[in-house]
Amino acid sequence: MSGVLAAGATVLALLTSALVPQAAASDPPDGPPTERVRADLARVNGSGCPQGTVAVAVAPDNSGFNLFYSSHTARVGLGSAPVDFRKNCQVALDFRVPDGWTIAVQWPAEHHGYAYLEEGASATLKTALRYEGQEPGPAFTHEFSGPYDELLFVREGDARETPPYRALCPEDGTVRLVVDSRLRVLAGTSDPETTSSFIGLDATSWPVGSLYDLSWSRCPGE
Repeated sequence: MSGVLAAGATVLALLTSALVPQAAASDPPDGPPTERVRADLARVNGSGCPQGTVAVAVAPDNSGFNLFYSSHTARVGLGSAPVDFRKNCQVALDFRVPDGWTIAVQWPAEHHGYAYLEEGASATLKTALRYEGQEPGPAFTHEFSGPYDELLFVREGDARETPPYRALCPEDGTVRLVVDSRLRVLAGTSDPETTSSFIGLDATSWPVGSLYDLSWSRCPGE
């Protein structure tokens, strides 16, 4: 774990170079605003994201954003504490949008990381979005079974079947989006006394993290 935490500074240094947003499925006629949009970490809670281990970057053209984690890993077996099999992270992002604009999350989204699961072990990744003060957006569950030893590449949602998740027009120019992610790994029939298994959304092993596309629309009266 010390190596993962030490790599947090590396993640922050890679924010700009690692930001590779997907092409949005369909953009509104107005397109993204030309004014550079900022996203701030308003709140970070959870066992999977200690202070200083999460970062966010918005694409230069405002077409999406990346979340980076450097300690969001669940593990079981050798070297693990009893509580390590489950990790959660809730990140509240404040998007400072130009006057008269609002955002929508477009699908699909992507998550990157790494998983090592012994034969008989299993893991789960759950994700969900919500704008504060609105109904929750889509939630997704992804299951993995051992043996498994490779980089994670998880795509969720479908541009044709999953509607964009749109924020209400903000009154103060700030849209707060809350991103939830939960990791769990179970030993199953593997032997936790002699083996270990883990799953992580760890941008230090593949500096990409979680990617979300954004589309933009004008608010009524603008």
